Amino acid sequence: MNKVKKFLVDIYNSIYDASLNMKLFLRWRKDLRLQKKLGLPQIMSVRDTLNIILENSVSVCRYGDGEFKLMDGEAIFFQQKNALLSQRLKEVIQSNDSKVLICLPAFLDRRHSIFTFQKGCREERMRAVRARKYLDDILSRKREKWYEYFDLNRVYGNALITRCYVSESDSDAASFFILWKKIFADRDVLIIEGEKTRFGVGNDLLSGCNSVRRILCPSQNAYESYAQIMRTVIDLHKENELCLIALGPTATVLAYDLAQRGMQSLDIGHLDIEYEWMCRGDRTHKRIEGKFVSEAKDGDKVGEIEDRTYRDEILCHIMDEKESYS
Repeated sequence: MNKVKKFLVDIYNSIYDASLNMKLFLRWRKDLRLQKKLGLPQIMSVRDTLNIILENSVSVCRYGDGEFKLMDGEAIFFQQKNALLSQRLKEVIQSNDSKVLICLPAFLDRRHSIFTFQKGCREERMRAVRARKYLDDILSRKREKWYEYFDLNRVYGNALITRCYVSESDSDAASFFILWKKIFADRDVLIIEGEKTRFGVGNDLLSGCNSVRRILCPSQNAYESYAQIMRTVIDLHKENELCLIALGPTATVLAYDLAQRGMQSLDIGHLDIEYEWMCRGDRTHKRIEGKFVSEAKDGDKVGEIEDRTYRDEILCHIMDEKESYS
């Protein structure tokens, strides 16, 4: 009886998957027609984007599907919807400051199909296919709306500069991280991050820095504490210190506002986690012990770590918008 039941469930799942794939394929074809009609945004390569940061010392504000959802008035996993955040994200993406590089997600150029063959192990291939289905589904519904937020005649940086392992070949990823280390080299660094992010802890990503200091912020709904975060960074920032911000969509706005005050600021997102995965040869998004990984199973279950250097780097811990720092 159990074998019969499993057989029927497998048939149902196969029919459901086939039906979903057909719907997504038709949506993808529709999106291709929309691309032809409206055009595609001009987005640099990852390498060119990193070289511009290295050569011109620009600040970086990145946009992905999460930022666009918030601009549409929706919520995402670690940030509730917020009308002011939505407004600020729209302001930043439409800004025109030569010292601020606005980066768009390369998936806005979706010429390929979700059925494109993927190399690698089965788990990796299935994850890539699911990701493509997810993005193709969103783009088929959102592209025309999202195009209202930016200028198709403008050249943008590539938001995948912080996703430069899982989305790239091993050789390219390794060379990209070399560029990142050059960006950090001989710099005093101030990290503004979620309380369990621990950017650069346990690896050599920041080994070339002169110094590292940290401001810990709420891991979720960080924008609710934005005024305090901004005030704290301004008070504690040292001259010529490079700000590295790993704080979800709040980082996009914060990097821009700090840049307006003459502080080079990089919205670095998942860069540290991507580096950890590269060092492990892992393309399947497994959790990293001691660090918050939103995409990994049990990645939010993060304990304390015994790292004296890390603890000594912490300047203050902003718990919420009501708590002051000292």
